[in-house]
Amino acid sequence: KYIFSCQVGYEESFDDPDSLTFDSVEVNVEKSPIRASIRGGSRSVSELHYFAIDATDSVDPDFPDKPIEESPNWFFNFTCITPDGRPCFEEVLPYTTAQLPQPANCDLDMEETFQDVGKTYFVPLFPNAAGVPGTYICKYYVPGVVIFNTRREDALFGGSEYIFSVTTEADGRNATATAVITILEAAVSPPQVVIDPLTDSTVVATQAFRISGQIADQDKARFNLTSEPDSSIRRLQAGDEIDKSKPEVVYNWTIFQEVPNPKWNLADKAAAEKAGKEYLVPRSMFLMSDELTPARSPDAFASDPTNSRSLSLVPDVLGPDARYSFRLCVTVSNPYFPDRAPLTGCAQVSVQTAGPPPTMGSLALFVDEQEAADSSIYDSKTIVATDFSSSDTPLTYQFGFIRGGQKVNLRSNPIASPTQRTDALPAGNADDDYLVRIFVEVYTFYGVMTYAETTHKIYPPPTNEEKRILFNELLAEAGNRDPE
Repeated sequence: KYIFSCQVGYEESFDDPDSLTFDSVEVNVEKSPIRASIRGGSRSVSELHYFAIDATDSVDPDFPDKPIEESPNWFFNFTCITPDGRPCFEEVLPYTTAQLPQPANCDLDMEETFQDVGKTYFVPLFPNAAGVPGTYICKYYVPGVVIFNTRREDALFGGSEYIFSVTTEADGRNATATAVITILEAAVSPPQVVIDPLTDSTVVATQAFRISGQIADQDKARFNLTSEPDSSIRRLQAGDEIDKSKPEVVYNWTIFQEVPNPKWNLADKAAAEKAGKEYLVPRSMFLMSDELTPARSPDAFASDPTNSRSLSLVPDVLGPDARYSFRLCVTVSNPYFPDRAPLTGCAQVSVQTAGPPPTMGSLALFVDEQEAADSSIYDSKTIVATDFSSSDTPLTYQFGFIRGGQKVNLRSNPIASPTQRTDALPAGNADDDYLVRIFVEVYTFYGVMTYAETTHKIYPPPTNEEKRILFNELLAEAGNRDPE
């Protein structure tokens, strides 16, 4: 909290407290919400390999350039469940909650590395002991990273899905990110797909949305992709010859929307809690959106989601205050067995859309602390916006007036206060009955806006002729009251 004070007075009498005007304002500065992120998002990995749940892409907007490994105030908590609500390691570890066992620090082979979604990690030296947490998971030396061992055949089975979540905490602020990891059979080694990080995990539905992905750099050489196409891939026509030195690459985007999970049951949750057990069935799930497909809604897409590594949506396609998941699958011809089925790798990332515009309130103009329908240009006025509300707080307000059909803002930027005192409103025109259009734009934290407008009569200064007439009227009135 900060208090700013100001004293105003004439220079020659500034030492006299009785000749000064004093005012102060109190400003509360709040920390910005942190954003949790799992590198690579949801994706598929091959059985009998290592993979990382890496939260180092999480961001504190107050310190955007400070890496997490340099921030001792960050803490991480990892959980894992199956889609049907069971602990991921219940077959091999004696625990019944989503909370992963506290992992020990990784013992690392500093001469051997592995890559996961475009990032290089040292290989952990996992012990070969069943039923011990350190056999399956360890904590990397960089904060916010844990490494999982899928080389074990008694956990994280091929052909299964696992829901990993990380809850981050920094200076009393919390955020959670979730990724679904699909473990593929050991014989399958698909291309690793990386979705480019989003600048913000919350997007505004009224704006255009674009997301891009590609095959991870370490896999481009493996699949003979020295330069990956940026946009469309030409479809083969009958009679075309296939150049096997340039593998066919097919992109496909799918959009999912979060919906209530029909398997989640309030009675089952209450029964589990009564029995002292943790109810792990997810309350929501992602289902493929039937509406957001090229066949059903072709006008929603600014690019073809079936042949581009970028997905572009036009404004007002996504709904407000909703969660969506975007999956990119890349299919490449098999580099080792060209006559066999091609290999497909996928990555997926979730976003939250900002809430709707603020609910409509009212706009009024006050003169001398009283709401007024008209005033003189000499009067000091206060514009007041009331009853605008939104879940995406704080709200900010841009006040202004309309002149010549154009908006004129009273401030260069929106302000945090719903009131604006001003002497800058112009007088109205006689042709318009001296009415001046006054507006407010109310913005949410994410920039979603509601517009409101009112009118107020503002009279110009009297002309010399009007002053003469007014003087004569006052003189006559005074004479009528006191003839002597």
